[in-house]
Order: sequence, then structure tokens, then C-alpha cells
Amino acid sequence: MLFHESVRHSADLDLLARATHLPSREEIIDSLRRDLVPVAEILQLGDLRFETEGADDQEGRIFVATNPGRQLFRIDLTRLGSAIESEIETHPVEGKFGDSAVIKSASKELLLLQKAEAFLLRRKVKARDA
Repeated sequence: MLFHESVRHSADLDLLARATHLPSREEIIDSLRRDLVPVAEILQLGDLRFETEGADDQEGRIFVATNPGRQLFRIDLTRLGSAIESEIETHPVEGKFGDSAVIKSASKELLLLQKAEAFLLRRKVKARDA
């Protein structure tokens, strides 16, 4: 949505593993807790909860919610997603205070391929796939 000017809203982050050694869910949650809790305090969202779904430690979902139970977003962890190296784009991002980062995302063409795969291979087709 950010890099391809999509009109479709997405309330989740899809983390597609590209490394051979993957962090555990706890390692990911520790990272989220370290970086999101201060932001939640500034925005006065209250305490954050990190809930998991799925039996596998490296696949499934992590839900980030406020203490009253309002879900903020979810993170999908999967090994199924594969990306051809030439279809990965880099986007330099400058922060407000001079910090910077490089964000990697799939190209429009790869995203279209993944949507076509979902449409053809999903047991129960969702309207958004079409």
C-alpha cells in the first residue's frame, strides 16, 4: 500500500521468511514489545497485548491489541511465501529526526502473481482475491 499506491487497505503485516534461520515467535514479540510499547504510551493506547495463533513456533499469527481488547493489527508468519530476488525492491525511508532505513518489498508483478496463486489455489475463494 505504501510503495505501490494501492487503494486496498491492509491491516496486517505479512512477514515472508527469506532466511534459513528464523527467529522464534517470542523473539519477534520481544522486538515488537521493545519498539511498540513506547509508541503506545505516547498515543495513550494503554498496555499492549501480544497474542499468538498457530501451533508452529515459526508459522502462524501474532495479534497486537490494546489491553481492553481492541485489535490494532496482526502479523502473519509464513514460510510459504517465496520471493525471487530480482522481484524484491528496496525503498530508502528517511525518518523525521534524521534516522533512515531501507525497506524491502515485493514488486507489483510479484504481488500480482501471489494474488493469482491465491485465487487459483485457495480452497475457499474470497471476494478480495478476485
